[in-house]
Parts: sequence; structure tokens; C-alpha cells
Amino acid sequence: MAREETAGAPDARRLDAGTAGIVLAGGRSTRFDGGDKALASLDGVPLVARVADTLEPLVDHLVVNCREDQRDSLAAALSDVAVPVTFAPDPMSDRGPLFGLRTALRNTDCRYAVAVPCDMPALTTTFLAHLRARARGSVGAVVRWNGMVDPLPLAVHVRAGEVVCTETLRDGRHDLRSLVSALSPAVVSESTAAAHGAPGILRDVDTRADLGSVARE
Repeated sequence: MAREETAGAPDARRLDAGTAGIVLAGGRSTRFDGGDKALASLDGVPLVARVADTLEPLVDHLVVNCREDQRDSLAAALSDVAVPVTFAPDPMSDRGPLFGLRTALRNTDCRYAVAVPCDMPALTTTFLAHLRARARGSVGAVVRWNGMVDPLPLAVHVRAGEVVCTETLRDGRHDLRSLVSALSPAVVSESTAAAHGAPGILRDVDTRADLGSVARE
């Protein structure tokens, strides 16, 4: 069973050790008919639990960014996670994924983090491990697909990422692509991504139809 921890400032004595898994789950799911898509079931498993299970072998703990009203239901969905789980609600809701990422980064004491959205159920542990490895010695790593750099999944140096998130938000930019542009991370090539199963592993679920399509694959 997951050990739930309270969000708060990291212990300065433990900074810069290990890897955190970050799950971004605070969106309103406006295009997903019938509730919170983080809790939507795929083959009997909530989407948020699927991505947590994918991250678990790579990380020392999980940080789940969410709204306060989601906390109890997400905790129930993640009750079988073996690593400690910290829930990090945004101090102000509905500010977008960049704000949510900064909140999560502020609630880990690890050196690096691997951040994923709750709606990418086909991601693999092997691919995320490769992404994390590419980030070592750098500020982070992302993947290029169809000629564009995707902002998620993202491996990122926690302190550098937090600083750049703050600077990007201060400049009035609230999208993750602006963060990636400012961060200048390493980029996983399309050929490497394809070898790991792209584009399938990079599919996200925005609608019920998307969920049905993923379930049929």
C-alpha cells in the first residue's frame, strides 16, 4: 500500500538524491464525457494508476499534482503503489499544467524527476528510463515526434526545472512548450522514439472515444 506523505517544503538535508515520478492529474477533463479521466478505467485499471505503475520501477517516490477535491479519490486509486506518494494540490486551481508541474517540483527532494500526464496509459517503463538517462548531466530531456518536440513526458533536473517554470510563468507564459523552449533540454530522436514504440506509447486520452481506441489496441 502506498504511504501517503504531506506536501510541503523538501528537507534541505536530503536534496538532490534519486528520482521522483510526477503525475499531472489536476485538469478538468472538459473533453472527457462522464467524470475525471484520471479515474477512468482501462482494462479495469484507472488511468492514473496505469501511469503510476509505469513510473514505479524508476522512482523513489511519486508526486501527484491535483486539485484538492480529487485527493481522496486519487489516493484510493493509487492505494497499491509500493513507493511513497505525495499529493501536491495547486495553491490556486485551474492555472494549467505548467503551474501544476512547478507545484510538483516544489514537493520533491530528488535531483531529477520524470513527469507524465495522467492520460498517457501506453507509456512504457523502458522508454521513460531512456528519457531519464538522456537527462543525466543536463537540465532535462524530451521527445521529438512528427517534427515537433512534445513537452510531455519530460525528464527534468528538479531545481533547474522549478526555476525555469517560475521564470516562464513570470513572463506570462503558461504552456509547457514555452517551458521546454526556455529549458533547452536534450531531445530523444524520432527514430529512437519509434524503436521504443512511438507513436503508440505517446497517445493521450482526451475523450471517451480516445479511451475506447486505446482499449482496442
